[in-house]
Amino acid sequence: MTTRFPFPPRKAEKAKRRDGAGEAVRDILAKHPDVVLCDLNLTQGTGFDVLRAVQAKAPGIECYMLSNFSTPPYRRLAAELGARDFFDKSNEFERVRDVIARRAAIAA
Repeated sequence: MTTRFPFPPRKAEKAKRRDGAGEAVRDILAKHPDVVLCDLNLTQGTGFDVLRAVQAKAPGIECYMLSNFSTPPYRRLAAELGARDFFDKSNEFERVRDVIARRAAIAA
């Protein structure tokens, strides 16, 4: 599914889907995007592993977490690790677009 954002991106690049935390971290650190949206559930590792590594090596990259498992302990851990926000895929998915669009408008 492709989402169209209501703003012209300064420089937007669709990231490739990565199933493993290690591969995702390597790509993120190589490309150094402004924003990363990472699912909690990965085939190898977790989104927390990605968040932990990215925040340790490139704290300027804004990381957002996305999951169907949005319990308070997961949200709390994401915040402690440096996530800007945590979205529940089942009932907050539309909010992802709004938050990223606001972030892009501020950066423009």
